Amino acid sequence: MKITQAIKEGKQPFKILSGENHNLKEPLVLVFGNRYLLEDDTLFNEVKELFPSGDIVLGSTAGEIIDDTVLQGGVSLTAIEFEKCHFSVKRKNVSEIDNELLLGQSLLNEFSKEGLKHIFFGIGR
Repeated sequence: MKITQAIKEGKQPFKILSGENHNLKEPLVLVFGNRYLLEDDTLFNEVKELFPSGDIVLGSTAGEIIDDTVLQGGVSLTAIEFEKCHFSVKRKNVSEIDNELLLGQSLLNEFSKEGLKHIFFGIGR
């Protein structure tokens, strides 16, 4: 497994904190920050430029944790290249199914059960 971590403060570009190289092969890219920062298309495009083959997952937070520091008003990013396992990202809009239990079940049905070890759900409105 290879990991790259970065932070973004204000209008500054992402600052790579760890990881030799951010040219990871098909990484899972977890991006956490204030909801309003995450809604900005320029942020998503900046992440996509850093990790063009990545599956990008955004999550809003009241504080971003990176290493042993808690930030506010910024964005934290962790990109993970898995070497010995596979992952799949699925999504649905909450407007499609306005019942969180049914929404979760609908997403669950989209995953193959063969070789499945873990599922991580995040539901936002």
